[in-house]
Amino acid sequence: IDFTDSYYRTTHVVMLKKDSPYINATSRDDFAGAVGVGQAGTLYDGLIDQLPGVTHATPIDSMGVITTNIKSGKADLTVIEKPVAESIVRSNSDLTYITLDEPFDVAEEDVIVSIGLRQGELDLKAEVNSVLNNISSEERDQMMVDAVLRSEGVSTDSNTFFGKIIYIAKTYSVQFLSGIGYTLLLSLS
Repeated sequence: IDFTDSYYRTTHVVMLKKDSPYINATSRDDFAGAVGVGQAGTLYDGLIDQLPGVTHATPIDSMGVITTNIKSGKADLTVIEKPVAESIVRSNSDLTYITLDEPFDVAEEDVIVSIGLRQGELDLKAEVNSVLNNISSEERDQMMVDAVLRSEGVSTDSNTFFGKIIYIAKTYSVQFLSGIGYTLLLSLS
């Protein structure tokens, strides 16, 4: 298999409660005394050890259980990729994530995402790389955010039928429910 140039470069962040005593951390050295938990069998678990003074709790298989442990205070933090953190934080309003001033020490192949092609497809590889090279890093970041939203079942295109329905529901749900209530009230009179 051959790989194209990378089309996305991820960042590893620290996810924690919004009211955590470590919320103002900017450096890996700012977490001494915290309890960190990683996802078993992943790169995330190994990154806990890059936080000096953090007690490394037993790894957990599921990000859902890790999230619950942080919310309940059994753990203070975890280290995960930014798109994963954004997704979790979006559904857990008491959590947030912070990007540290110094990145975690991670191998290049663990932070880049490329497209796999059949080996020897040099023309196709050149065409794909040409397209990728014309997409700005800002556009790539937005594409990743949109992909995460789509994976959660959220439409990112308000021009589609369902995108418009979701927009209307989110924007006017309170008025809609009030209207139903008034209609029921009038119909019972």
